[in-house]
Amino acid sequence: MWCGEPVWFFTEQAHHRIADRGLLIREGNRVGHLSSARNTGNRHEYEARYAAEMARRILGVDAEVWDTASRQGAPDVKLIFQDGRIGMLEVTKYDERFELMEALKRDHWELEEYGRWVWTLAVDNFSDYQFLRENYKHIIDTCEAHGATKPDSVPFAIQHIDPVFRRLVTSKSNIYAAPDLGKLDQKGNLRKTHVLPTARCGFSSDGWEDLHDALVSMFADQAISHRCRKLINTAADFRCLMVACGLNKLPFSIADKLNFSKSAPVPSTEPPLPTGIDALILVPQYSGSVLLWNDGLWTIHLPWD
Repeated sequence: MWCGEPVWFFTEQAHHRIADRGLLIREGNRVGHLSSARNTGNRHEYEARYAAEMARRILGVDAEVWDTASRQGAPDVKLIFQDGRIGMLEVTKYDERFELMEALKRDHWELEEYGRWVWTLAVDNFSDYQFLRENYKHIIDTCEAHGATKPDSVPFAIQHIDPVFRRLVTSKSNIYAAPDLGKLDQKGNLRKTHVLPTARCGFSSDGWEDLHDALVSMFADQAISHRCRKLINTAADFRCLMVACGLNKLPFSIADKLNFSKSAPVPSTEPPLPTGIDALILVPQYSGSVLLWNDGLWTIHLPWD
């Protein structure tokens, strides 16, 4: 289990449903509300309970948080089947923008107001955000001095010579101005410099042709491989890997279907699971649906409906 980051930052709706329904989950000999750990700030416990409740709903098993203080390093969730089999579930993420989203939320999606115009930062990754936080005032000063509303509109010599501009214009992040927007909002307050994550886009397709290659890349990821080895080396009758997938780590055609094609035909190709892992749960960003591979079949589930 990873700490300090939101496992399911894309399922706030599910958080509310959990709190509203007062769902219960067993942890050892204790039974508690699934929402209680989140309310007390114990993110690790909440994430484990969340994963356990999702597994219970889509796998039809009893679930117990297993990676506790007395069992550190164990898989995150123990699964108890009705026929007596014991399973283990490990949860991980496959996304490079969790750290960015946490930083944006900490800064309330804005930076100190600066410049004659209202500026907005469109940030692609955490490294770019750190870079822009340190240099956005210099970028704004230079752009406004040349009447440019974005960095690639300043004279080419500056883009080539200035190391800040040289890095920015070759990255996927950007900063741009709205000269016609007043510096004061409707309440008379100065508008801050807003910060947003960059949007991802692409082309949809009817099939799942890209899924197999996307999963090959996912299982080659060092962090995912580590979780797989941990799960495989644990004694169990059934081993399941749950992966929270960010849109930026998957081909757009796959991310689009995972998020918006809840009733679409499911994939037909067997995933390239490492030997020893029996099931795979893909939890896509911004979606209430999950994709499950189990018993030789792909199925789509809506665990929070």
